[in-house]
Amino acid sequence: MSGDPDRNPDDARTQARAELERLAAEGAARGDAAAAKRRDAKARKAARARAEDRANLREAVLGGSGAFMATIIVSTVLGGGGGAALIALAGDRAWMLWLGFAAIVLGVGVAWCSRYVIGARAIIAERRFVAGLGFPFDGYFRVLSANPQDGQLALRIEFAGEAPPAETVDGLVKLVDGEAATGKGDRLVVRSRELSSDGGDGPSHNRAFYGWLRRATTRVLQPLHRGYPIARVTVTRQ
Repeated sequence: MSGDPDRNPDDARTQARAELERLAAEGAARGDAAAAKRRDAKARKAARARAEDRANLREAVLGGSGAFMATIIVSTVLGGGGGAALIALAGDRAWMLWLGFAAIVLGVGVAWCSRYVIGARAIIAERRFVAGLGFPFDGYFRVLSANPQDGQLALRIEFAGEAPPAETVDGLVKLVDGEAATGKGDRLVVRSRELSSDGGDGPSHNRAFYGWLRRATTRVLQPLHRGYPIARVTVTRQ
């Protein structure tokens, strides 16, 4: 047998257990630190995803915003044009030269910030619009916040009572260049044509999806709801 013959076995066991507790505490601390690191990474990823989703939604609803376009035009004319005029007329007056540069910078700043300010207000207005429809509309903001890519939108409509006649539905969906298919019982599916996310020379966006969804809501769903109450609408992207 190895070891010190005079050593008390109870003391050796106590020391071994103390070492085990130290190792266990060290392992637990490392595990907590690793878990916290994973949570932080997951939270950062979720925050980036939310920011990207909000940017996609903002680009979609800004597509038809007159206030946004007006702000861009006014800030460009006043900032760029006014600044350029001041610089041209400055001569040896340094203060006018710097004022011209400041006007250009201010115009660019206003144009840039308007995307966020007016976009945020447009999203709030859109949420109020959807909330006031009188029926739940699932997926409305989800499809507009999705990563832009070509595809179709499908509206699955559930009626609270009887469904409208097929000829009525067919006529309505032609107003928005769509097609309808009857579902089971009190259900109806309306599909858009193929929608493009092409941003031309700029980044892709969901403006075509927003435009069709808005038209379908105001020209199909709202008239239907007045005559044949709708229980729920769900929109998906295909």
